[in-house]
Amino acid sequence: MIREGQWKLRRLTRKKGGELELYDILIDPSESNNFAAIHPNSAKRLSENSETWIDSLTKEYNKTYDKQD
Repeated sequence: MIREGQWKLRRLTRKKGGELELYDILIDPSESNNFAAIHPNSAKRLSENSETWIDSLTKEYNKTYDKQD
């Protein structure tokens, strides 16, 4: 998920078809209406921003354990 201003974009997993869901959380706080088809440019921009951020993440992680007392 990514949020920018009034928009919140959710990308479903590939298993679920990878569909984009775009919500206007100002007028639809319950996220009942997917606006992706109505606002494709906003959905595309947020999707690209999300992909850019994901690509910037470290590809390998070192697992750490919290010490227990």
